[in-house]
Amino acid sequence: MLSGINHGANLGADVYYSGTVAAVREAILHGWPGIAFSHYRKGADFDWARATRWITPLLRELLDRPIEPGLFYNVNLPLLPSGAADPDVIWCPLDPKPLPLNYRHEEETGLYFAGDYNLRGRTPKADVDVCFNGNIAVSQVKLL
Repeated sequence: MLSGINHGANLGADVYYSGTVAAVREAILHGWPGIAFSHYRKGADFDWARATRWITPLLRELLDRPIEPGLFYNVNLPLLPSGAADPDVIWCPLDPKPLPLNYRHEEETGLYFAGDYNLRGRTPKADVDVCFNGNIAVSQVKLL
């Protein structure tokens, strides 16, 4: 089961509430293999040709791996400027730090989420750090 490419990253603790990742988790629960793809874009236009170029060899590699029950892959593509060199693929753990949440109260709308995804903490060499440093982050996620 392939899910994505999601508009926006699904890094670290995001895997617990991401719809893209939830689709893959559901497949795993039914015994099917799965890979979730997301793209950290921060509002940038989507370059399908470039994303295809990055994903194609990685997808071949992931599909050639033996299927392990309860295991899926979470892949996050980085935000890179147009014309930048293709990123490296880095296998890394999920970052355990959640997105910092801030709320403010507005008269008309009530509580408003004011978190800034770009300011989230980074554990060195974990998926958030890898992706924010311009590389493709690949994490194995094991369901219990």
